[in-house]
Amino acid sequence: MNTEQIKTELITHHVDAQHADEAVRVLQDLQLDEDVRDFHALSAGMTNRLFYLRTDHGSRLLRLPGEESEFLVDRAQEARVYHDLDGLHISDRIYYINSESGIKVTEFIEGAHACNPFNPDEVADALTHLRDFHEHRLTGYEPFDLRQKILAYEGHIRHDIEGALPDYSEVRKDVLKRLTLIEAMEKENVLCHIDSVHENFILNEDKLRLIDWEYAAQCDPHVDIAMFCIYAGYDREQIHEAIDLYFGREGCSRRVREKIFHYTAICGFIWSLWCEIKRDVNVRYDDYEKIQYGYAKMGV
Repeated sequence: MNTEQIKTELITHHVDAQHADEAVRVLQDLQLDEDVRDFHALSAGMTNRLFYLRTDHGSRLLRLPGEESEFLVDRAQEARVYHDLDGLHISDRIYYINSESGIKVTEFIEGAHACNPFNPDEVADALTHLRDFHEHRLTGYEPFDLRQKILAYEGHIRHDIEGALPDYSEVRKDVLKRLTLIEAMEKENVLCHIDSVHENFILNEDKLRLIDWEYAAQCDPHVDIAMFCIYAGYDREQIHEAIDLYFGREGCSRRVREKIFHYTAICGFIWSLWCEIKRDVNVRYDDYEKIQYGYAKMGV
């Protein structure tokens, strides 16, 4: 394929001309443009568009930002996180990242698959990998402030939230009460993935990698456990099992376990607001939003 064919493929999948031109230039700089044997779109993510390319030098993934991503993602911090993770064998290998446009080229892990959230062995491996990452205790990043995110997301929504989400005022009041409880607790504050969806844990016979660090920020690592659970659609019993897998023989105190359940509600509420932001640009995630808003109403 030549560069014009690649650009046409990008535009066909609703990539604007400016980003398409930049993507082509990136492939040229990486000397990948002349030996592309296959180039096609993969399933679009909830924040980005992803493309697969196979070359004589191996396979790569090309990521381009989607609608509203400039508000939702700190691209400069994402680039820094990838730089700091380099060599730790936690994330995927990165070949290029632009801290302004969000264009990124990473390795494609051959023969790999996403963690199955209903396979106990794979979940145990994923949550152990997550805990190992947390234990590096990386710091010095911008925070993922849960209260600030709620206020910022609410302020960005251009339609009536009350009309879109049933019982919004009461749910919001309860979520803020939970936040106040958590804010008074002693907790760690280290680099977290934030988007620790099971699909971001990629496994093959040789390795396990946690990919897609665009939401990564400094936070309580127990937030990542809650995020894993609500993305997987776990019920109460499955959340308890996930907590046990993360903590292992050390075990988890009742107080921390209650805190994680508070986080499931708070994070479900935040991603419900995220869906409402997407609704303003005519991108709908109705089923996902319904699930997340259900967590916002979940008791301890």
